[in-house]
Amino acid sequence: MTAEYIYKCVRACVGVYGTCEPEKIFEMRGCAVKRRAPPGLSGMICVKDGRLVVYAGEESGASQRRIIVAKLLGHAIMHREELCGGRVFEYAERGTPRDPRAAEAALFAAELLIPDVRISELDKFGFTEGQIAASLGNMRALAAPKIYAMRCRGVSVCGSAARADFMKRCDVENLF
Repeated sequence: MTAEYIYKCVRACVGVYGTCEPEKIFEMRGCAVKRRAPPGLSGMICVKDGRLVVYAGEESGASQRRIIVAKLLGHAIMHREELCGGRVFEYAERGTPRDPRAAEAALFAAELLIPDVRISELDKFGFTEGQIAASLGNMRALAAPKIYAMRCRGVSVCGSAARADFMKRCDVENLF
C-alpha cells in the first residue's frame, strides 16, 4: 500500500463519519471498543461470530489508548479481508514486530490524529524532525510516519527536497 492510498482512506473515513476520533468512528460503525485488552496486550482487533471485536486497554492512559484505537481502525479499514479471514491484529505492551501491516496502520493513525497544519507550523519555526516529535508529546511515535506521509504527498517538511527521488514510489514498506 502506498502512503497516498492510506491518506485517501483517511480522508474518505473522516468525510463519511465527520470526525477524526477513532473511537467515535468505531461507534458509528456499530462496534464498541472494549475497555480491557487481553493479558499482555494493549490492543487487539478480530472478527468473532461474524462481528468485529475491538479491545483497547486503559492501563496505558487516554492518549496512548487513542493511538492504539486509531491503529486498530486502520487495520479495520485497510485489512478488512484479512480480518474476515480470521487474522488477528495485536499491539503488545512492549514493542511491535516489524510487519508492513503494522506500518500501514501507524501511517493511518498518524494521518488521522495529526493535522498537516500542526507539522507545517512547527516546520516553519525551523524545528527538526526530532523536535517535532518531542513537541507532539504522547504522539511522538507517530511523527516519523506523519512526516513521511506529508513528503510522499509533496509537502516540503524538514528539508525534504534532498529526499525527493527516494520518495517517488512512496511504499509504506520503505518507512521501516
